Amino acid sequence: EEQEQQPQEPNKCVQLSKVDVQQLISDSIDPSSISIYGQILTDQDMVIVADTLRNNHDIESVTLSSNQIGDQGAQYIAEVLKNNEKVVCLNFDWNKISEQGARYLGELLQTNTTLEILNLNLNEIGEQGGQYLAQALEHNNVACTFLLSPSSNHLLPLIDTYYLDSRFG
Repeated sequence: EEQEQQPQEPNKCVQLSKVDVQQLISDSIDPSSISIYGQILTDQDMVIVADTLRNNHDIESVTLSSNQIGDQGAQYIAEVLKNNEKVVCLNFDWNKISEQGARYLGELLQTNTTLEILNLNLNEIGEQGGQYLAQALEHNNVACTFLLSPSSNHLLPLIDTYYLDSRFG
C-alpha cells in the first residue's frame, strides 16, 4: 500500500548560536578560504567571522553567499579587512546589503590594496551605494573586479563610468 507523500516544509529562519556559527566556520575553512553558503547568517554572526579573519592570516577568499547579511555585517567584515594584506576575494552575493553597507565597503576599498574581487550581486544596493563604491575606486590603485547584476543593484553604469574616467580619462 502506497503512502501519500507529505509536502516538505521549507527551511525556516532560525537564529544560529555562537557555537553553531563557530562550527560552520570551522567546517568551512580550508587552508586559504572561508565558504559559508546559504546558512542564514546574520549581521551579528559577522562578528564571529570578523574575529576569525582577524586571527587567521592565511585566508585569501571569503564567500558568504545566500545569507541574511546586511549593512552592519558588511561593516564588521569591512573593518577587519581594511588593513588585511591576504584576502583577494570577498563574495557577498545574495544578501541584504544596501547603501550604507556599500559605504562601508567603499571605505574598505580606499585602504585595502589586495582585494581583487568584490561580488555584490543580488543585494539591495541603490544608486547612492554605487556612488560610494565608484568613488572609492578613485582612491584605490588596485584593479578590483565587481560582480554585479544590473537588475538587482544600480551599480553597473556608475562603476563603469567612474572606473573608466578615473583610470583612462
